[in-house]
Amino acid sequence: MSRCCGTTGCRDGMSIYDLGCGSGRTAMALQRSGWQGHYKGADVVKPLVDYLKSKCPGYEAVVHRKLTIAAPDDSLDMVVHWSVFTHL
Repeated sequence: MSRCCGTTGCRDGMSIYDLGCGSGRTAMALQRSGWQGHYKGADVVKPLVDYLKSKCPGYEAVVHRKLTIAAPDDSLDMVVHWSVFTHL
């Protein structure tokens, strides 16, 4: 069964990058849904990234302050960002 947190097109096995992951709202929703895949979150606020890591220890999260995506080219299936622009 393909699982995700209600996001159209999200399936098990995908590599998802969460731009501006904050404290991990998306990561926790994926975890609750039982989704299986590779999650990488990136945010500019270290305490938020640390909180995400504590709540979702199997997921990768990094502090990234550059205007780039912190992942190799052709390594991602989906990039998501929730409420990023409201904080700019």
